[in-house]
Amino acid sequence: MCDIIYKPAEQQIYKKTLKKVWDMNSDGAGLAYNQNGRVLIDKGYMTFKEFWKALKPHQDKDLIIHFRWSTSGITNKGQTHPFPLSQNNRILTARKLVCHYALAHNGIMQSFGNKKVSDTMDFIKRILQGARFNQKMMLLNYKVDRSNCFALLTGQKIYLLGDFTDVEGCLHSSLTWRFSASKTSWSNCSWNHKTGTWDDNYDYTDEKKDEFDTKDICPHCYAPTIKETPCANCYGSDAPDFDLGEDKEGLPMWYNRNI
Repeated sequence: MCDIIYKPAEQQIYKKTLKKVWDMNSDGAGLAYNQNGRVLIDKGYMTFKEFWKALKPHQDKDLIIHFRWSTSGITNKGQTHPFPLSQNNRILTARKLVCHYALAHNGIMQSFGNKKVSDTMDFIKRILQGARFNQKMMLLNYKVDRSNCFALLTGQKIYLLGDFTDVEGCLHSSLTWRFSASKTSWSNCSWNHKTGTWDDNYDYTDEKKDEFDTKDICPHCYAPTIKETPCANCYGSDAPDFDLGEDKEGLPMWYNRNI
């Protein structure tokens, strides 16, 4: 699931909003920004308090922020995002780093990752790190769909690939955190790499009946949504219907956005 946030330099991001995102994606957080032609990564924050303290001095910068919901790999500081592009495990899991590229990912890439290594880290090591820039963009484009979004930072630009939604002047790759679904129910779901599906071990009998009268699960991304309404996580808040075609501007939902 996760959430990638792009925060423009001129836009403040609010603590209250970030806390809501954290509550649904609390397996670690990190941020990255470009400065003087290089990319700076600062990640590995496992509590919201320490993450907010680290973020506050950078409110005047263009930032990529990532909150992790681990579906593969170990839940630890080193496997939080963003990642540099490298084959070296020590570099990939470094908490503070100056590098040429950084990548944040939201989604699940099948055929990548296992119980020890996240899908994003595995994809970087096996596929992305040795490619030239144009090849990197082509490979990421190929992986973009309604359940996979990326943010790629270079020393000069930030590239957002996938469907991002504006919330309070910042762009989010997921809106799962905006719903009031039980965190307990989501925490009992885990990704099964053998079947390519979610294993749901939660006992729903304890939920209040009125929640079932209004809540539903999106059949495409499994995010909480409202019955008989479009999933904001897949389609954005202005989605007209459940058609898996183009958005209201005639653009495919996975179109690239270059900032």
